[in-house]
Amino acid sequence: MADFARHYGTVVVPTEPYRPEHKGKVEAGVKYAQDNACKGRTFDSLGAQN
Repeated sequence: MADFARHYGTVVVPTEPYRPEHKGKVEAGVKYAQDNACKGRTFDSLGAQN
C-alpha cells in the first residue's frame, strides 16, 4: 500500500476505528466519481478509464 501511494504521489490516511462519521468523508469522493465524473462514459480498457 505504501508503494502504491508513493508511486502516485499521495498518502494513505486511514479512518479512525469505531468512528463512522469519518468513513463517509472518505467514501464521498468515490461516490462522486461514480455518479458524476464517469457516469455515462465508456472506456476501451481499464488503462483508458484510469
